[in-house]
Amino acid sequence: MLAVFRESVESGRVRLVPSLRSKGQNGILAFEGAVDLIVEIVSNSSIGKDLKRLPPFYARAGVRELWLLDARKATVRFDLLTLQDGIYVPVAPGEDGWRLSPRLRHAFRLQRFHQPPFPWSYRLEHRSAD
Repeated sequence: MLAVFRESVESGRVRLVPSLRSKGQNGILAFEGAVDLIVEIVSNSSIGKDLKRLPPFYARAGVRELWLLDARKATVRFDLLTLQDGIYVPVAPGEDGWRLSPRLRHAFRLQRFHQPPFPWSYRLEHRSAD
């Protein structure tokens, strides 16, 4: 998942690239420039890509915030990383597990719980940073 803020488009930091197949102005093929936020959800088939190969690529591209979510093990991994001087720096969670997103100006935490009929359910909780 990715997020592009209106201010990034208006400032020229990100440019919308129209699709050649779409008629009219509603079809977007890609974004050119650095998007504001990317969320990668790790799966068994994407471990190396999501955790090793993509983060340096995103940092070089200027993606300001990267979230890495991995729920494959007993402990759920939720890394919120911010770009500082060309590298990603993890945002440490507070004692209650909340992490502050500088880009979204909210705090987040990922909760896992049992909710039949599924073995696990997940909830991304958020609250104001104030």
